[in-house]
Amino acid sequence: MHTPYAYTKTKQSPPRIVRTQAYINRYDVLRIENTNEDDDTEETPLIERVEKAKPPTPIFNNEWEQIDNFIRQNEEYYRIRGITSSNTKATTTLSLIKTPDTMQWNNELRKWLKEIPDEYDIPILWDSFVQELKIKAKDVQQTSTLTKLNDLKMEGLEIKTYIDKFEKLAERADLTATNPDTTYLFIKGLTNPVRTNIHKKPIYGYQMARTYALDDVLVTRMAQYLVRSQNSTPPKELEKLIPETKKRPLAADYMNEPPTKQARIARLTTNTNFPVKTFESRRQWKANQRLA
Repeated sequence: MHTPYAYTKTKQSPPRIVRTQAYINRYDVLRIENTNEDDDTEETPLIERVEKAKPPTPIFNNEWEQIDNFIRQNEEYYRIRGITSSNTKATTTLSLIKTPDTMQWNNELRKWLKEIPDEYDIPILWDSFVQELKIKAKDVQQTSTLTKLNDLKMEGLEIKTYIDKFEKLAERADLTATNPDTTYLFIKGLTNPVRTNIHKKPIYGYQMARTYALDDVLVTRMAQYLVRSQNSTPPKELEKLIPETKKRPLAADYMNEPPTKQARIARLTTNTNFPVKTFESRRQWKANQRLA
């Protein structure tokens, strides 16, 4: 038996375009080309490079509030330089402090360091010097703050601004509220009227003087406000502009002042029988007419 063969046409799809991406080697920049040329530059010796890497000598700019940072810089400098002698470190640190107000203290401390025997050149000597340096820094800061407190003055009626500045400086100078110097410096900086009123009352410490000053300034401000409110006049209302209308001038308008040229012309034209030279005004002329 014969089976017929059915021919089927295969479906052909259009060719696909395959996109290819070029490969980029990101590590190609790390490739080192071999060269046979010799580099003629001389390499810096290790000793010179170490010397350049060493930190510079610390500088003291009379900033006593930054004394901890200054001590830290000195310790780092001595460690890198290989200086271990406590006497040498203390003497070098003193040579960096050249402020005029500490010259006597500096010279006395140097003289004391020279008298110390070599067997006592131990680490505890440097620790003692650091403590002495911090005490001196605190003393200098306190003296500077007391000078600022002594020069602090109250301006006008700004009592709160004055109190804020005073209390910040007093805290830096280690002045407490029970210290008599605190009360004295506070009253000294007040204005003359406030200070005079405070002296009339008994004062027992800074807190009481502060309260009296606040009350006195408050009363003064209230009095000034009341005076200004009584003397102040209400604002004037804007007057409405009235358009000027030309009206016939009257003789009564010129009773207290001589009539202008236009008024004279108008008066002569309205009444030619009026004796201008004899009478100053029409009202006077009428009065004379009645008397006649």
